[in-house]
Amino acid sequence: MKLTRTVVAGAAALAACGVLAMVPPAALASSSLAPDWTRHAPPTHPTPPVNAAMTYNAAASNVVLFGGEGPHSFHNDTWIWG
Repeated sequence: MKLTRTVVAGAAALAACGVLAMVPPAALASSSLAPDWTRHAPPTHPTPPVNAAMTYNAAASNVVLFGGEGPHSFHNDTWIWG
């Protein structure tokens, strides 16, 4: 899974736009400007949320998605990928 590179490349892109004040040189050196993407279709998955929070948990090497809004309600659930 290439999530680490994707997150680091995303941080580098935000830094280039002035959103992040600084990206550590080691992170920039290990990032790729053209990350590899793999399409996954797990049998169980969240409905597409709006205004959800997502973060990368480096300690567990996974991505955490929380909350958001669906077409008719607010989500109060947590999904972990990785």
